[in-house]
Amino acid sequence: MANSTPEASAAWWRDEIMTADLLADPLLATAPDTPVFGLNLACAYPFPAELEPAYADLWGRLRGLGPEAYVYPFWQTHVTIATLVNFARTQRPTASERRELEDLTHRLIRLLDSRLTLGEGGRLPPFRLEFGRPVLTRRAAIIPIQNQSGEIACLRRNVQQLIAEDAELASALARWGMNVPKIIHATIMRLVEAPMAPDQFLARFEAAAGSVVLGSARIDAVLLTVETQPYMREGKVLHRFGLF
Repeated sequence: MANSTPEASAAWWRDEIMTADLLADPLLATAPDTPVFGLNLACAYPFPAELEPAYADLWGRLRGLGPEAYVYPFWQTHVTIATLVNFARTQRPTASERRELEDLTHRLIRLLDSRLTLGEGGRLPPFRLEFGRPVLTRRAAIIPIQNQSGEIACLRRNVQQLIAEDAELASALARWGMNVPKIIHATIMRLVEAPMAPDQFLARFEAAAGSVVLGSARIDAVLLTVETQPYMREGKVLHRFGLF
């Protein structure tokens, strides 16, 4: 696992690429429009408007890496707080699976809408995220994000605690691949095919993206989102939890 600071993490991921190569994403490579049902608690979907000019520049730079790179358009960008239903578990869901997933969705909205707090009895105030320099991992390019005031960590703890209190709901979400990330980040690029020369691709990536810093942004809502094609290639907001 990568170290905790962005600089140490970038070095760790760079070393891993040098020893284990880069990995193409199997769905993007063969079936990018596969129907899925992913459910996520997220924010910054898409990134706040003040980041769009810098992201447009980054998008163009990464597109220049070649056909191996699938770079998320701005409307696809997001920050995952918790994966509640992993789309990899729900490829081409059957009618009965879809009914179960829709029922879980309604239960989650009812649960979180009334009790999603920082644990002090009050709703979460708006907060800021600091978007760092893009880094390349074996599976994706990501933007490490800092939340110095700690709201994302508090939200993650709160969501896990609320779900754990409902054993039936917790069991169902575990079957569907619920996962809470250990870092705060946004994925911005995946590989349609693995580059023939990983070291050269990494060097070109760092030359293209290494100087780009998107900056900071204010977050004023937590969102329950659904993805019906992988990686939010098709998705929408199901419920908005306002912050104040």
